[in-house]
Amino acid sequence: MTTLEQKQQAAEAIYGVHSDMIRRKTDFIAGAEWAEAQQRWIPVTEHLPERGQGCLFVVYHPGDTRHGKVYAGPYTSDPNSPYIEERYVFSTPGFGLSASHWQPSPQPPVQEGGQNA
Repeated sequence: MTTLEQKQQAAEAIYGVHSDMIRRKTDFIAGAEWAEAQQRWIPVTEHLPERGQGCLFVVYHPGDTRHGKVYAGPYTSDPNSPYIEERYVFSTPGFGLSASHWQPSPQPPVQEGGQNA
């Protein structure tokens, strides 16, 4: 079953199969697709962030206890480096880590009055 079929099935489970609910089902599917796009992990081999951009990233160090864990920090590598392992480095306080995937850092929550939490 494709992800679109799964979303359609979920929409029908919530809103039924009545024709008067078609707009709600369409909105549900559009919302599910938007949420999915917001959480996409981008492979470093597909696209890299701007240098210095804050990111969440998945550590790529097979055999290391940090392998596969999510960290946060800026992208600090030179994508033009002749050494592949140096192209995909993100920084955390005190050290840099190679990554397999990344996504932009989320915005902090906003409290009443427009102040960041």
